[in-house]
Amino acid sequence: MLVGIDRVNEALQLRPNGKPRFYVCRSCQNLIREFYEYRYPDNRDGKPTKEEPLKVNDHAMDALRYLIMHIMGGMHITVAKNPMFNRRKPGRR
Repeated sequence: MLVGIDRVNEALQLRPNGKPRFYVCRSCQNLIREFYEYRYPDNRDGKPTKEEPLKVNDHAMDALRYLIMHIMGGMHITVAKNPMFNRRKPGRR
């Protein structure tokens, strides 16, 4: 997960031309809300205690992380083969 968070941070950095690599459409209200709500746990001093963010209302952030990992590399998706989809229909070869 931490590699994915690093990749999202990289995508949010400005390029040398001053433009971001990544834009969020204003119609993506859930993603925008989750950007504002994304938090790490605090200890009593108010400093983060762990490197992992709180797992609360973060589905859109997870989806963004998966997308960026897929685009920028570092994530390989394995699809399990389902024998049901390997069956041929009668009369087809």
